[in-house]
Amino acid sequence: MTQTSYFREGKEMKVTIYPDRCKGCGLCEGIAPSVFRVDDYNQAQVVIQPDPLTPDVQEAIARCPMDAIALLAK
Repeated sequence: MTQTSYFREGKEMKVTIYPDRCKGCGLCEGIAPSVFRVDDYNQAQVVIQPDPLTPDVQEAIARCPMDAIALLAK
């Protein structure tokens, strides 16, 4: 998993990508290119900390066709 942190309601949260679910379609990178990149192995990576969590990152999480991106409490 690749992770980065931000806070919500006083709890540290992580944007997490599950590599076993990610198929490298690039939708997340297309929506939030400053946060996500698809690497040479067709796996999405979180490249910066989305602090605060921006609408484009929220959209990328919601629209991932493989549900490979999640917000988890640290």
